[in-house]
Amino acid sequence: MPSVRSGRKAPGNNKVHERHSPPAIDRVVFLERIGRDQELALGLIDLYLRNSGDMLSAVSAGVRDRDSESLERAAHQLKGALGILGAKAAAGSALTLERMARNGDLAALDDPYARLASDMALFEIALANLRHEVYQNLASPQRSF
Repeated sequence: MPSVRSGRKAPGNNKVHERHSPPAIDRVVFLERIGRDQELALGLIDLYLRNSGDMLSAVSAGVRDRDSESLERAAHQLKGALGILGAKAAAGSALTLERMARNGDLAALDDPYARLASDMALFEIALANLRHEVYQNLASPQRSF
C-alpha cells in the first residue's frame, strides 16, 4: 500500500516520517472470523458485492436529503457489512457518518461521505483480489488458504 508523507521531519534527524494507510481489508481478521472456510468466504464476499451498491446508495440518499434517521440506519447497516469483511477504514468512515446522523450533525456530511466512497473503492479492489484468490483455492484444493 502506498504511504502518505506527512512532510514532518523527525526531531534530531533529517528523515521524513511516513504515515502508512491501513490496508483496505484486514484479511487476517476476516479469515479468522470465518474459520478460514473458503466457501463461506466466497459466499460472504458475493453477498456483499450484490448488496453494497444499494447500501451505499441508501447512505448517499441520507446524505443528500440530510435525513438523519435514514442516514443513521443506512450507515449502520453498511458499517456492519464492512466490519464483517475486515474493512476497518471503510467501516470507520461509515461509523463517522452514523454518529454524525445520530447527533444531528448534518451540515458537514459531504467530506465524510467522500471519504467513505473512497475507502469503499479501495476496499472493493482488495476484496475482488481476495475473491479471486479464494475462487482459485476452491478450484485447486491443494493450494493453501
